Amino acid sequence: DKSATEDDLKKSYRRLAMKWHPDKNPNSKTEAEAKFKQISEAYEASHFPFSFIFQSPSPMIP
Repeated sequence: DKSATEDDLKKSYRRLAMKWHPDKNPNSKTEAEAKFKQISEAYEASHFPFSFIFQSPSPMIP
């Protein structure tokens, strides 16, 4: 959802991370690890543009 706020993203990430954490799914640990990794990567990717803008060194600005 393009209208999701930062708080919405964080809540969704935390809910899904808790659901698919490998320690919470001992009977399907391999599947849980894959899902947890996918969820974590998606959450990081959703934050990359913001962190890049704020952490970018000034030499990149012409």
